[in-house]
Amino acid sequence: MIIGKPADGYTSSAKQQYRKSVWDFVAANVRKPIAERKVAIVDTAAAFETKHLLKLGYAAENITVINRDPHEFANRYTGTQLLCGDVFHVLRNIQGKRLPYCTVNLDLCGPYSFALARNIRTVAARLRPGSVIAVTMWRRSMEPAGTFPIDRPPSARLIQITGRADTPIDLPCTKDQWRLLYTAGAFGINRIDRLRYGMYNKMFWIAARLR
Repeated sequence: MIIGKPADGYTSSAKQQYRKSVWDFVAANVRKPIAERKVAIVDTAAAFETKHLLKLGYAAENITVINRDPHEFANRYTGTQLLCGDVFHVLRNIQGKRLPYCTVNLDLCGPYSFALARNIRTVAARLRPGSVIAVTMWRRSMEPAGTFPIDRPPSARLIQITGRADTPIDLPCTKDQWRLLYTAGAFGINRIDRLRYGMYNKMFWIAARLR
């Protein structure tokens, strides 16, 4: 499910730097050997994410690619698992209490909303301790700030996780700060062990290792 696309494409230097930042975070925070790591990603027919993972040493059979458009599976690398459908619906219907992945990268490039945060929380709740979850969304689109339907993360805890004194504490705050607070709350603030976030072009991304 690719909701939107970065303004200057998937091969831009900004996108490549984002991709490196996210998977460097995964490498530093997932203990399992890279050839044994099972991951779920959103990708297109161009397979930029899949190619990047194969170059890093991930085994094709351990890469699950999800997209709601079957045409996006054309010319896909053989050996990867392909699941067609809405990414949250697909993950919700995988059997078992826990998802089998050590990393789920939801590079959606879509609008930010409370519904998205609820879906994120559903996925995060099923990941095992030590797993990493990452999300990308538009910076320009969000619902109005007012309340936290999902648990608002204690400010001291967020500062402890990020190690940044400028981590947002109280409302009102900027849109990017709101996204950070709200998405961290969606991950489950008490489950977050480490967290990293950043911006590129019109996108905001956040990644966390879960307890």
